Amino acid sequence: MIACTSNKNVYITLNPNSISLIKKASCYRKTFVYNLEDLERIDFIYQRESNDKNNYFLNVVRKNGNTENICHYICYSRILFTSNEIDYFLYKVNNHIQTKRRV
Repeated sequence: MIACTSNKNVYITLNPNSISLIKKASCYRKTFVYNLEDLERIDFIYQRESNDKNNYFLNVVRKNGNTENICHYICYSRILFTSNEIDYFLYKVNNHIQTKRRV
């Protein structure tokens, strides 16, 4: 799970042949399901815009080159994830994509 605030979450499930992402907010829920064969990678990007504004982007990159932004979090005055946490998340998810998809 990636969480930024108490009312905004993304849940990721690594399935044998797919990845499911559930985006939840207070009164909102949307599910995205991606076949591993269609995916190149998942990007989780951190950008510091100013001293108190931190941006986080969760993107799905498809094999055809299209990129889909699942979430854009803006958090003020604190960093939510360390670079080690982001790197570990990306390793686990992208390793799953690379090793589990059918060639």
